[in-house]
Amino acid sequence: MGTNVTIGPTGALVTVTDFAVNGSDLALTVPAGGDVGVGGTLDIVIDVAAKINNGSLNSTTNTLTVKHAGQPDATSANFTICTTLSPCHLGNQMNVTPNEPGVVAQYQLQFVTNVALQANIDTIVVLFDKDVGIPTSMSKGSVVLSASVVTDPSNPGQAVSPTLDPQFRLVPGGEGAVEYTVTIPTMDTTLGAPVSTIDKGATVTVTFLTGAGFTNPQESITFGGDRVKVKTNLEPEYGPKADGQKIELPLQLSLDDVADRRDKPLTVFGKGFKGGTSATIWLDVNKNGKRDTGETDLITVPIASSCDCFDATFVVTVPPFKAGSGNFINAVDGENSAIATAFVTTGTTAADIPNFKVDPLLKITPSTAGVGDTIQLALKDWGNGTIGADCQCITIAGVIHDPTALVTVSGGEATFDVVIGNAVPIGTQKLVLNVKSTTPGSTALGKDDGLVTISSAILILTPESVVANQTLSVIGQGFSRTSGTTINDTVNNETDSETGESPSLISLGGTTAGLKATNVGTRTTINNGDVIDVDNGGNWSASIIIPINSTTTTAGTHQLKVIDSFGREGIANLIIPERTLVLDPIESRVGTTVRVSGTGYPANNTKSGSESVPTIKIEYTIPGQLAKNVLTVTPDASGNFSSSFQVPLNAAIPSTNTVRAVFELPNSTTEVTTVATHEVPRAEITLSTIEGRPGSIVTITGFGFKGFTSLKELLIGDLDVLPSPKPSTGNLGTFTATFIVPQLDTGTQSVKAKVGDTTASASFRIIPLATTITGAPTVSEPPEVAFGDIIANNDNLLRGWHFNPATQNVAPDFGWFLYDPRPVFAAANTYASVESGDFLWLLVRDAQQATICNLSRPLFGGWNPVVC
Repeated sequence: MGTNVTIGPTGALVTVTDFAVNGSDLALTVPAGGDVGVGGTLDIVIDVAAKINNGSLNSTTNTLTVKHAGQPDATSANFTICTTLSPCHLGNQMNVTPNEPGVVAQYQLQFVTNVALQANIDTIVVLFDKDVGIPTSMSKGSVVLSASVVTDPSNPGQAVSPTLDPQFRLVPGGEGAVEYTVTIPTMDTTLGAPVSTIDKGATVTVTFLTGAGFTNPQESITFGGDRVKVKTNLEPEYGPKADGQKIELPLQLSLDDVADRRDKPLTVFGKGFKGGTSATIWLDVNKNGKRDTGETDLITVPIASSCDCFDATFVVTVPPFKAGSGNFINAVDGENSAIATAFVTTGTTAADIPNFKVDPLLKITPSTAGVGDTIQLALKDWGNGTIGADCQCITIAGVIHDPTALVTVSGGEATFDVVIGNAVPIGTQKLVLNVKSTTPGSTALGKDDGLVTISSAILILTPESVVANQTLSVIGQGFSRTSGTTINDTVNNETDSETGESPSLISLGGTTAGLKATNVGTRTTINNGDVIDVDNGGNWSASIIIPINSTTTTAGTHQLKVIDSFGREGIANLIIPERTLVLDPIESRVGTTVRVSGTGYPANNTKSGSESVPTIKIEYTIPGQLAKNVLTVTPDASGNFSSSFQVPLNAAIPSTNTVRAVFELPNSTTEVTTVATHEVPRAEITLSTIEGRPGSIVTITGFGFKGFTSLKELLIGDLDVLPSPKPSTGNLGTFTATFIVPQLDTGTQSVKAKVGDTTASASFRIIPLATTITGAPTVSEPPEVAFGDIIANNDNLLRGWHFNPATQNVAPDFGWFLYDPRPVFAAANTYASVESGDFLWLLVRDAQQATICNLSRPLFGGWNPVVC
């Protein structure tokens, strides 16, 4: 029979073999006896084998004209020649999900093939228009194929991914169009099944999943087969355009909020509009997609070419917006495309135009008020009507309130007053105005809320900083204004069942309510025990004696809270100052006097209801020893004291010691302690000179030792030079002693003095005998000249000896040379010339300061060693 051309459903009622071909046109006449199907349809099968080889018919576009014998009209249709060399498929269909502009979507195509497609050999090629966002690569798992008819063993409809990744190709001359080629896999993935191919006449479904990365065109369009086409490798051309249900990519408008109050920013988002042009957003009153006369433009913004989208933000005002719903917001681009427009098909209707609702607005003035204060409520964008004076439609923190008078809402607006009731707690509270159809005396329906801060009543404290047991003056303002309001009425003085304490409506020491009377004191400490009455203006005054307890002796800012008999609170900050303990000086030696002062201690108060002021013990604690009470003081009316004590003589030298001020809470053994530190410094010694020759005299003075204690040890180097009798310290721990420098190696030697268990050190440099003392001039003169200053002082020089160790073995002098200034001894004198470096022993009658060898020196009554 050859190859058949089929138009319409398969299955013949009439077979025609005799027909005429004129170029690419084919004409035939159906015999009058041919049956006509239901609805006037006729299935015809035409055998063109005898005509196709003469070149008269094309392999693509041909026209078939059919005329039924006995009928006046003919019918024409296009058809494609399918041969064994050029098979074709039928009925290309497409679906895109989701159908939004610019989003990642799933693309699914279907077609019917008229020839079998071999697994791992044949391919399916899909062409995508340039407006479709195309990934340049994708994995095989992003594509799924299925076929309604496959070879045995049959397993039709199984979803199969290809075994190879789809191949990407940019179509030459296609202005950005691309092709993806998918190699057909075996259509039966059952384990052990043979290779399964797609049979002729199978409906083939190719699905590119969203994971493939295709995106819809960004601009709003009607999506048809002219943008996505499909063929197999056995076809030279793409088959018919995709038909079936058309895919709309409609314009989209959305709002960031569908309802809000006036004067708030609103953002409109648009997608699918023409990029590179501008979008004008307007109020589309009649929802017809046209900017009619009298409709208000809201804002104009550019449309981004990169996404064919925009966002536009503006402030909602009334007018042009109206209260409630019915504010339809539309947008039109540079191609005059808008939602529900009559000019351009966008796939949208008036139902797609977003509707913004202007909610009722409630403004509260002032935002902060106290109980009994009047606040003003201003309404806008409400329904017109009335709000009854007893509507019970206003709540503040759940407490029902009413307007002060009947409210009339006109033009959606009204202003009226509300007085804040006593029961409203302090803090930021929610105010709700809810007028319903059942609200008494009201017709203006609406609901809105806002915040109002209910301030606490005012407490004025004098002074703001007090110590325990001082008297505090308190003035209250803004408390409940109801007649009979009190602060500490006796009806509230009941015993707590759990703690056994009496609750007080005046509390101190925490941020929470319900603190007990023990936190403040007995009732007589509050206003002398009298009830505090609040006048009709919410004012009162009282005195409070601050008790002595753990709270009031803890420094810092404390909350003083007062609650009246209607629950109205007043809160103020009361400062308990830091206790101080100051020592002057903070470092001193044992036995010295230290000035001690303190502030912030319980005050001495003689007022009825006050406590007996506790005495304060000043304790001095030496490490490793028990505390010693060195002083007891009593604070004054301001909680201050000043006195002095002596540093204990048994304090270690040196040492860091603790001084504490300690007192006990009344009716308790709990001690309250304040601490300071006192330092006892190291003992010290000083030398009258820091260098000298052996035989020279040095005076040592000691400071900071224990008093009335003997000098136990005095060493220079390792030689004991302790004088006899042993010197002792006085009451301040000082001493003075003199020693002769013994024969020691030249250089620096340590001088150590030990008194009791305390040792102090200094350094002394030994100078060689032949060396002139630093700073002394060279001397070479007769004795009467060298010692003239002493002789001139009433003949104070009695005798002098010079010792020369270099000649101590030479007779007859053996190193000793005499000089006696008295004339009677002139013949006996053997010391003829005083030279620098000579060692002398000078006997003087009285102490004096004399110049010897050109240096001023102190001399003591008696023998004095001198180095010239």
